[in-house]
Amino acid sequence: MNIKNIEEKYNLIYEELIEDIDTKGYLLNHKKSGAKVIILENDDNNKTFSIGFRTPPSDNTGVAHITEHSVLCGSKKFPLKDPFMELVKGSVNTFLNAMTYPDKTLYPVASTNDKDFHNLMDVYLDSVFNPKMYSNENIFRQEGITFELKDKDDELKYNGVVYNEMKGAFSSSADILDNVINKVLFPDNCYSVNSGGDPEFIPDLTFEDFIKFHKKYYHPSNSYIYLYGDADMESILKWIDEEYLDGFDTEDIDSKIEYQKAFDEEKYVVEEYPIASDEDEKDKIYYTYNVVVGDSLDMELYVAMQALDYALVGMSGSPIERALLNKGIGKNIFSEYSTTLLQPYYSIIAENSGKGLKEEFEETIKSTLKNLVENGIDKKSLNAALNNFEFAYRENDTGSFPKGLLYGLKVYNNWIYDDNDVFRGLKLNKIFEKLKGLVDTGYFEELVKKYFLDNKHLAVIELRPVAGLNSKKEKELKEKLENIKNSLSEKELDDIILKTKELEKYKRTKSTKEELDSLPILKKEDLYKEIPEFPNTFRNIDNVKVLQHNLNTRGIGYLKFLFDITDIPFEYVKYLTLLKAIFSGMDTKKHDYDMLGNEILVNTGALGCNISCYGNKDDIGKYSLMFEITSKFLFDKLDKVYEFMEEIIFETLVEDEKRLYDIVCLEEAETKDKIIDYSDSIAICRCNSYLSAASKIVDECKGVGYYRFIKDAEENFEDKKSEIKENIIKLFKYIFRNDNLLISYTASDKDYEGFEDKTKPIIEKLKENNKYKDLLKNDESNNETNITGLNKNEGIKYPSQVQYVALTGNFKKYGYEYNGKLQVLSSILTNEYLWNNIRELGGAYGCNVSFRANGTVSFSSYRDPNLRKTKEVFENTWKYLRDLEMDERSLTKHIIGTLSRIDIPKSEKRLGDEALDAYLTEISVSTLKERREDILNVTVDDIKGFKDLIKAVTDNSNICVLGNENAIEEAKDILETNFYL
Repeated sequence: MNIKNIEEKYNLIYEELIEDIDTKGYLLNHKKSGAKVIILENDDNNKTFSIGFRTPPSDNTGVAHITEHSVLCGSKKFPLKDPFMELVKGSVNTFLNAMTYPDKTLYPVASTNDKDFHNLMDVYLDSVFNPKMYSNENIFRQEGITFELKDKDDELKYNGVVYNEMKGAFSSSADILDNVINKVLFPDNCYSVNSGGDPEFIPDLTFEDFIKFHKKYYHPSNSYIYLYGDADMESILKWIDEEYLDGFDTEDIDSKIEYQKAFDEEKYVVEEYPIASDEDEKDKIYYTYNVVVGDSLDMELYVAMQALDYALVGMSGSPIERALLNKGIGKNIFSEYSTTLLQPYYSIIAENSGKGLKEEFEETIKSTLKNLVENGIDKKSLNAALNNFEFAYRENDTGSFPKGLLYGLKVYNNWIYDDNDVFRGLKLNKIFEKLKGLVDTGYFEELVKKYFLDNKHLAVIELRPVAGLNSKKEKELKEKLENIKNSLSEKELDDIILKTKELEKYKRTKSTKEELDSLPILKKEDLYKEIPEFPNTFRNIDNVKVLQHNLNTRGIGYLKFLFDITDIPFEYVKYLTLLKAIFSGMDTKKHDYDMLGNEILVNTGALGCNISCYGNKDDIGKYSLMFEITSKFLFDKLDKVYEFMEEIIFETLVEDEKRLYDIVCLEEAETKDKIIDYSDSIAICRCNSYLSAASKIVDECKGVGYYRFIKDAEENFEDKKSEIKENIIKLFKYIFRNDNLLISYTASDKDYEGFEDKTKPIIEKLKENNKYKDLLKNDESNNETNITGLNKNEGIKYPSQVQYVALTGNFKKYGYEYNGKLQVLSSILTNEYLWNNIRELGGAYGCNVSFRANGTVSFSSYRDPNLRKTKEVFENTWKYLRDLEMDERSLTKHIIGTLSRIDIPKSEKRLGDEALDAYLTEISVSTLKERREDILNVTVDDIKGFKDLIKAVTDNSNICVLGNENAIEEAKDILETNFYL
């Protein structure tokens, strides 16, 4: 980029070569409007754009969050009803979203297509600066909050997408705890309130205050524009100036984030959180020790805190974890380092604790820390943490996310607070080197003393469980709304009814053709792409098949040992995830488990395991169940990887009952948290478990089935411990053999040299276990999963204010076959029918339907205020298809959107994983080409023709609902089975 070509409109503040990411960085200021601009220029074709604003909220009404939703509901240049969803349908974006943080709001997009990238920028810029919400209050009422009353005899209710989204968030004990911590640590600045909104206070927000918020903060003088990649930056900057920024003059906008003054003395606060009505409150308390740590501009402190986090709490058997568990304080000890604020904070958390332990909790932490300061923190732990953090930083594997997006988020983490050295978050290599040299100097011990012991900006928080608290609050809300309704005049009631009808009319009104045509789209011709062959090279080492993926991984090897356990008796499946937790989590003959963890991180990027069930692409009854050991490492460390693998497999000491119990308790707590955080996926998993053996195995390993097993193990450990130990020992012998082994290795041909010689010894060692191939068959075990033809409707209750509804079935049972056109059907149903009926009309935060090649169909809703209505929407899908009218342009958008999700750029690691997956599921490149042709050539008649397939599935489906206990109780007539989680 030639700065001279844009200096008429922009001031260059400074430029810098950022060596860590091989990128040229520029910080600019738009002269007329005052907009701040960062350019990261390099050769990455996955271009990223974002515009952000400092948006500090002053209350809990969620105005920042509601504004984020609402600006994307139409604008001056793009007056259609929902341009965001039109982009989801018809863009080849590699990322498209918006995010509300505690003090900022970001609107990032990314694409590899220049024309598409321009379209995305245009829509987002017009949305934030010229939104349609000023002239249409229904946008605020749909996305934010509204009274809902269809008839004078009906109950008065609240509804709104953000309102329901945050009801879901406030059902999570983790989110409630985060909210309390922020409120206590930052009583005098914007972090004391919830930017997403507290459902108790969201109804207080008025349309007038909502508009004032946008007017105040959504101005270029308060904006932070970010561009990344190989785009023509000069042309883009000129266009942004001409189209948007030149229309504004600089304004003085007070959006500064103020520092919270440190406390004069530490605080102690007690709050409550809900558990189920029939749940025992015993041992459900959270104790947290929270300290504010410097500010987000200090990158050396940021990296040092990552190392301390691991050495103090994060590693297995950390000093604080051991000290608290040994005193019976909590069953799950973990930490959180929150870094997206001006003043980061660090929390030590003891979950599932007993009453009256606050003083002992605090004293144990402080005495442990004092001992570490006086006697030194384990150097191996600090070096392990620094090595692991540095490995991940240099590897820079962003998965399916664009690199430019993650770089941008790092930049925003300090840019909105300070214009000096805005690229500091992208220059950590020198900091790693410096901190490694400080490990033996007492530097880290001084940090502990300064921030954990001598720091008065500290709060100890106790979060207490209250059985039935949600039901109590629901009752209070119902009474409140009844009182409001009774206080209203006839005219006021008529006005609410009229507004309810107007809102419903707005929700049902579709954008006109002219409005839709205002949004440019690509052509199908832009989407033709050659599908490369999978990078699979088949090799053999001593009769063990090796699948090498010849890819340039830049000095890092990605290794998987896959042990085929498809024939495992079903009763042992539930132990597999527990075995995964035990793997490297218990002492061995050579190492204590904490020291083993350090050795692994000092020498590798990671060593762990996973359980994967690879379903056949065509046959729901066929699958391969694999227990996988995975690792990533620099090539010269392969010997160390095998050394650790052999030690864990053959020398783990399962007999330590105290450690085994700690692992079981940790698994129980973490599995429950995952179920609550991913309830939509868990509901689908549970629902599908009645369709196939593979899905039932997944539920037993990762879903409700596993949670019920591990909860029983935790509650009855004394009775179960002998059985658990015996079965884990058996599994170590049965699983880790070489006669059931497949090796997957992602590295270039050059880097494969020497791999076979180094691998032969571990293969030979695993041969010792081949004699245990039939070990489990010696028992009177049953491999029957008992799912054939089973239909089940299930409600699973936990303290949630919303529901997660899933409906599943299999179309192959009724004679239908899979083809690529079903992927376009998924886009149409998700982004048209379900979006309109479940999100816009129903108020749920999310909805989806997916089709798999084995015949599985999965409908789901997310943070949904409804249950019965959602089920009816799912079941009426076939009628929508029967009556579908869609022009060619609209269909093309869905084709484009479908292919964009397929063509997303992938890292070498992910390409290797996909090649392995294709081999195990028997997917060929020719199959993918056929499916792509199906997608490109689909017609509206094809889509309408799927109505019978959908009807066959929904008429014979399974239903699973997770969530609100009262809603599930009221739906007993359609949920034959219901129980508490």
